[in-house]
Amino acid sequence: MFIIFATGLMYSYCTGPEQLCKDGRNTPSFGSCVRFFYREILALLVVCCWTMSDLCYYLIQGWTQSNGWSQDDQQLIPLEPLDLVWAKCRGYPWYPALIINPEMPRCGFTQNGVPIPVPPEEVLQLRTNYQEPVYLVLFFDTKRTWQWLPRNKLEPLGVDTARDKAKLVESKKPAERKAVKKAYENAILHRCRVTGESTGLSGDSSTED
Repeated sequence: MFIIFATGLMYSYCTGPEQLCKDGRNTPSFGSCVRFFYREILALLVVCCWTMSDLCYYLIQGWTQSNGWSQDDQQLIPLEPLDLVWAKCRGYPWYPALIINPEMPRCGFTQNGVPIPVPPEEVLQLRTNYQEPVYLVLFFDTKRTWQWLPRNKLEPLGVDTARDKAKLVESKKPAERKAVKKAYENAILHRCRVTGESTGLSGDSSTED
């Protein structure tokens, strides 16, 4: 179609001298036709390239969004089961949690001798409520709450000290800050039990002042 259009464009320019002659001008030479033709072809190619690039961009965007992934998701650090994370639920501050493999053995599992809680069957069934990819997390709260969350609601815990300190003081409510601090300490204690490391907890982790 492009070739037919380009050929027709050149033909209309090179075979339409009547109006030019009426104006007292010479009909275009073959050389000028060729130069005009190639200029127009180049312009059309540029337009086509821009159009195709935009089309490809929107197609890729549509595919990633239809599969539950956004542009931000593609730039996030990969997370694995048993990773410690900051997890965000609507209406609550970022809270320490542990990623759990929903396909873990129902008979139980230990990580370096540390028992890992088995998710209840009713929690596993909630996975069907989500169309996007989600992670199963277990919060380090007093009730040990389970939740399914997408990747953009999770951030690594214990990797970036500045991030951890910011999350600890994010809430403006003293009671929430106290609960987050306690959960953070429990998360660090869990990691140390698994790795055998020292807790490293000090006065710097205090956020009540």
